[in-house]
Amino acid sequence: VSQRELAVEHYRDPGEFFTARAKADFPKDFEKASKWATLAAGQNDPGAHYLLAELHRHGKGGLADHEKYRSHLDAAVRGKWSAAMNEYYWELCRGKLFKQDFSQAMKTAEQSAALGHAEGHYNLGYYYLAILDPETKKTSLK
Repeated sequence: VSQRELAVEHYRDPGEFFTARAKADFPKDFEKASKWATLAAGQNDPGAHYLLAELHRHGKGGLADHEKYRSHLDAAVRGKWSAAMNEYYWELCRGKLFKQDFSQAMKTAEQSAALGHAEGHYNLGYYYLAILDPETKKTSLK
């Protein structure tokens, strides 16, 4: 956990809730964030995988690498990291960086909600409200 916390401290993006409250006064340094997150991810820390996914998705500290983004996001989801499960749900619904798959999105939302994640409950509600047509049972993102 301490390696992930060092990574988060160097990531420092007030626009992202998981890094909004820094504990130390480290300068923003995506290279160091990547270094510490890589060490933590090597120990199967799902939060570190999520941080690496974000770094690769947005190209922070280098060029965007969507293959690495998908790989680290998958690892974070397997580790049941709440924010990763939420992002994966939306990626599956949008179908841009992942193949659109409403069935898998629904399963991810159900798993997340069963773990008590607020986002999972929200995503289930959104699925029934805006994605699944109750009459035809067809799915689409409106």
